[in-house]
Amino acid sequence: MPLTITPYAGQGWTDNSEPDLSAETLNAVDAGITANSNAINAIANAVVSQIVNDPNKIASMAALYAVNSNLAAMRTPILLGKITAVGSISINASLYREIALYIKTSAGGFLPPVIIHTNLLSASPLRVHPTMFYGVSNYLSTTVDISLTAINYVSSSASESSFASLDAWGIK
Repeated sequence: MPLTITPYAGQGWTDNSEPDLSAETLNAVDAGITANSNAINAIANAVVSQIVNDPNKIASMAALYAVNSNLAAMRTPILLGKITAVGSISINASLYREIALYIKTSAGGFLPPVIIHTNLLSASPLRVHPTMFYGVSNYLSTTVDISLTAINYVSSSASESSFASLDAWGIK
């Protein structure tokens, strides 16, 4: 439906002259403000309707801002590296909110992930010992040092299963 907006016709107010300030002239101004308000709402509703109901339309900046805000709030992990033997991964932990470590066993299983908040890290390594129990006495225990600049896989002690790899993920 086409929207027709009548252009505003000013009253031509000047001091000590016509038109007099009266209910009639004030109601005319009030009607013009109401008509403009209704027209603005109709335009806004039409734009929102087109954005929501037609994916081929170019989104407005408000819709684009909402999408960007939602994406920024998501925790999208980024693979920082993989270690398959004693070694290290160079990182810049200040770029991430958290570092997640996933340790895979040679039997194909994973230890519970270790999530480290980067505000806990410093230049001195933080030593973590992720452990997985496989029954009463079977376990895999690893030693990993993590600092602001590196993740170092130090060692593993295992009975039935052994270390296969360590994946490190950065979470912004």
